[in-house]
Amino acid sequence: MKQKEDVNCTPGKDGSSAADGAVTSMLVVDDNYMMRSMIGRMLAQLIPGGTCDVSSCGKALLETLRKDTYHLAIIDLAMPDMGGREIASRIREIERELGR
Repeated sequence: MKQKEDVNCTPGKDGSSAADGAVTSMLVVDDNYMMRSMIGRMLAQLIPGGTCDVSSCGKALLETLRKDTYHLAIIDLAMPDMGGREIASRIREIERELGR
């Protein structure tokens, strides 16, 4: 699995899709580098061939979600800029706005 590290707090996508319904595009959001790395490695072992984007903050992630879709998101509940519950709530709002 490819893993991209979000150095500038701006996550991205590589265009992978899951036409067969399999989980292939994943997202890990955590302000702790070690946790992001560990979870990314675990996902690589569990889901070979998928892509995993990682981000260290929630605010930049929300703009990315307006154009990218993920099959799985693992989000830290307690981060300095925005916690996981707030991110989840905003993801739902974005999904409703975009009709997803």
